[in-house]
Amino acid sequence: MSNTAEEIFKENNSSILWLGGDLNLPDIDWKSNSVCGNQYSSQINNRFVDMVNNCCLDQVVTFPTRGSATLDIFLTNRPSLVNRCEPIPAIGDHDIVFIDSNAIAMHPKPTQRKIYIWKRADIEKMKSEAQELSKVFHGLYNAQSSILEMWDFIKSGLKNIMDKNVPSKMSSTRFHQPWINGTIKRITQRKKKAFKKARTTKSTKDIKRYKNIKKDLTKRM
Repeated sequence: MSNTAEEIFKENNSSILWLGGDLNLPDIDWKSNSVCGNQYSSQINNRFVDMVNNCCLDQVVTFPTRGSATLDIFLTNRPSLVNRCEPIPAIGDHDIVFIDSNAIAMHPKPTQRKIYIWKRADIEKMKSEAQELSKVFHGLYNAQSSILEMWDFIKSGLKNIMDKNVPSKMSSTRFHQPWINGTIKRITQRKKKAFKKARTTKSTKDIKRYKNIKKDLTKRM
């Protein structure tokens, strides 16, 4: 089993792996990932512990499942995805291990934020309104005025000037990879069209064009 598990891990090392069931190796101390008993041969115990370490797996079951021994396992290379792991009443001689785990990582939805488009801003009007704001400020406040009040006046005044004179848009709440820019998207569309054409015509010229576009896209990413 250890050899098979290592082969699976080697071929799928970027995937989420689960290995669970009744292992029945009471000699393994899962808190220290070491062998502390001699009920079974040290070769069997050590080989399994080596496999767990080689595959970067964590034992999620931390409680006894039969008497004082932890005989049941749930090993995974993504322990952060496990929401719950707890015993429930047994049907046979082992407690049942209840596992609640996500199959993929949950990402919080991006928060929308306001983005100012400065290349379309009316800079001259902003300068003029900022000068007017300065005049009003000096007429309202002096050295004895509250610093907090003065700061609130300046902050709200400048924000109002920006909102009136700088166009804005709200950011997207969709997930996207930052390296996927406009050029990558255009080449991706060209690749799709070239693939469909090459698949339809089966001509050497169209197949070669598709492969060249695919190569260019791979290089850019």
